Amino acid sequence: MRYLTHFVHAFLMFVAPLKFLNYKPTIKQRSLFTLIYGLAIIFSRRIYDFLPLTFGAHTILLVPISIVLFKKILKDFSWSKSIYTALILFIALLINDALILLPSMKLFDLTVLKIETNSFLAFLITMLLSNFTLILVYIVGYLKNKKDKQISLNS
Repeated sequence: MRYLTHFVHAFLMFVAPLKFLNYKPTIKQRSLFTLIYGLAIIFSRRIYDFLPLTFGAHTILLVPISIVLFKKILKDFSWSKSIYTALILFIALLINDALILLPSMKLFDLTVLKIETNSFLAFLITMLLSNFTLILVYIVGYLKNKKDKQISLNS
């Protein structure tokens, strides 16, 4: 299940900002990004097995990977649009970790070991809480685009 959560996260990393931008990627584009970025998450987290780095260092590796993937998979995205999209995503994730995930873990006295040994907690933390801002961005994008369509129909 641990690896499945990385692919769900990769999928949300792709579709959330694009929904907000009202960009409709193809199934092939969504699948390709999810597969490559999901594997990148898995391999970048292995860096801790080889180097004595603080947790979170893998994120520094994932930023340029996401920028390149946005540019290469979405051919009509410029480099600057790819950079802005990736940076906004990572800022949203940092906000999520700082304001939602870590305070929730502290509030409920959760440790990584407690989460890993409890399937329900693992699902709740890794699927919902750690992706909360991405889910929120997707919902806001959906509502924003729905409202924009209503406005253009009434014009």
